[in-house]
Parts: sequence; structure tokens; C-alpha cells
Amino acid sequence: MLKPWDLSDYSDEDANNYANVEDLIWSFIVNMIGNEVSKHDDTDNEWINELLNHTDDVRQYAAKITVSPTQHASKQLHTRLSTISQDNVKQAEKWLKKVTGKQVDSIKDSQQFKQVVDDQLTETDNYLNLARRNMSANAYQMFRGIVGDAKRSIDSGTTAIKAIAKASEQWAEQGVPALVDKAGRKWSPDVYVRTVVNSSINSATNDTELLRYRQYGSLVKVSSHMGCRPSHLQYQDHVYSLDGNTDKYPDFESTTGYGTITGIGGINCRHYTIPYIEGYGSMPVPQQSDDDNAARYQLEQTQRRLEREVRKAKRKLIAAKKLGDQSDITAAQELVRRRQSVTRQFVNKHGLIRQYNREKQ
Repeated sequence: MLKPWDLSDYSDEDANNYANVEDLIWSFIVNMIGNEVSKHDDTDNEWINELLNHTDDVRQYAAKITVSPTQHASKQLHTRLSTISQDNVKQAEKWLKKVTGKQVDSIKDSQQFKQVVDDQLTETDNYLNLARRNMSANAYQMFRGIVGDAKRSIDSGTTAIKAIAKASEQWAEQGVPALVDKAGRKWSPDVYVRTVVNSSINSATNDTELLRYRQYGSLVKVSSHMGCRPSHLQYQDHVYSLDGNTDKYPDFESTTGYGTITGIGGINCRHYTIPYIEGYGSMPVPQQSDDDNAARYQLEQTQRRLEREVRKAKRKLIAAKKLGDQSDITAAQELVRRRQSVTRQFVNKHGLIRQYNREKQ
């Protein structure tokens, strides 16, 4: 019964790796532009067109630099997912054996268990490879976007050097997303990979839990917590049938939307299933610690958002130092200080730990 705050321990390293790679791609782009800028002066605007000759260099660099973090994230999951899933079900299995008296074969020997884990690993590898392809394509689009915006500014009378500096500053805020979803939302690499890794572990542990519960009975209860999303409120503390062969309890999957993005157990859902045996009720689960941990988890999520804002400001500073003038550098330095100050005040106010490695560029 892993909670979101448990999952973070498994995804932190990979999220940081992808954030660092995003910054390396940005530095590569800025340095490439800077090398061209150093060869020209304010009287020459034609060189801006020659930058487009480097678009494939950007794409190839992004494709190369994302190999290592992708392989690392995949290897970590392939090494740990089976063990995590086995360990996760131990508490419930101990209770189930006690109240039912049933002796069930070891989960390690279950082919169904192995299949659940293998299927999840295959799906996760696909999502990780998607991030790699997207970051390469988005780095390419970013570079073309910077050059395109600069050319439009030049057409309006701005010098090439000023135009490229301004365009780079604006694109620094966007970064190199790992995904642009159908709604147009840009997923930063660290957020995307954290979501993929957490969802993979969450799905595998949820599915293996239900697989194991079915071997002892067919009933589960959905957990409850404060501040749940309104669409899930109706499911809290209710008992469901896993096999749907009774009129007494509604079918779990069809009723709760389990297995879908917006259903129970979906993305960012904190609910979990608790084994339920008629005559005994549900397995006892401490609620107070969950609420305390959930509150801290939400604070840490805000901290991560503030850390991303610091990194964005530092990307602007890199561009200003390489492409801008002293006023650009001063403005970027002030932006970094302001965002660091906001982060520091938030961390101190809520008794959190400052994570300097997640703010670095």
C-alpha cells in the first residue's frame, strides 16, 4: 500500500537526472549561439540565418545526452519493481493469512505476478523512450524558435545580437519539455519522469495487491483521506467485489474506474485498496499518519515547483552571461536571487529541507 510520499523516494534520483540533462541541452544551445555571436558585431545581421545550419547538431546532442538517464531509470525499475511489489503486499498478506487461515503459494512463484510486473516494465520503457525522443525533437524546435523569434525582431529594427539575446531569455522560461500533451501543457523532464516512475510502481503494486487479495477472497475496501478529489469522494470507505459475482457489493473496476487515468489508483490518486473479509471487516490501517504525511507531501510538491522556477531563472542567467549585456546579466541575477529567496522562505516556514541539488544549473 504505497502512498505518493513513499513513491517519491524511488523517483527522486531519476527526476534529478532528467532535470540536469535539460540544463545541459540548454547550455549547449546557448554556447552554440554564443560562439556565433562572438564572430560578429552589431553591423552584421546576416549570420543569424547561418544558425539554422546547426539545428541537426542540437537534435543529435539532445538524443545523445538523454541516453544515460533513460537507461538508468529503466535499469532501476527492472532491478527493483518485482521486489517492491512483493514487499508491498506483505503486510496485507500477513493479516489475510491470520483471518482466513488459508495457505497460499509464495507470490514469487506466481506466473501471474511475474506477468503483471513484466507488462508494467514494458509500458514504462515505452514512456521513458518517448521522453527521450520528445526532448530531442523539442530541443530542435526550441533552437529554431529562438532563431525565428530573433529574425522577427531584426525585421522590426533590432540588431541581431540584441535580438538573439532577447529570444534566448524568453525561451529559457519554457525549457526542453519531455511531453506536450493534448491540452498544450508542457511537462518538464523531471515532472514527466517522476510521474512515469511513480505511476509504474503504483500500477504494479496496485495490480499485484489485487491479484493477491483474490487468492484469499474477493472483497476490498477503498481507503479514505481528507481533501480527496470530488469525483472520488463517493468511493471512499465503500466495499467492492473484485469478481463482480455478487449483488451485495458493486463491481470494483467498473464502478471506480480502476485502471484508468482518472479512476481510483490513477495519476495522483492517493486512494488504495484494503483487503476486506466478511465477519472480520477490513485490515486496520493507521489514518492519522497518512493525513500528516499527505500534508507534508503537498508542501514538498510546492517546494519542487519553486525549485523549478529557480532553475528557469538560472537558465536565463546563462543566456544573459553568454549573449546579453551587463543590464541583462544584472536583471537575471536579481531574478535568481528573488526566486531563491521565495524558496528559502517557504522551506524555513514549513520546516522542510533545502534541496540545493534540485535548484542548480
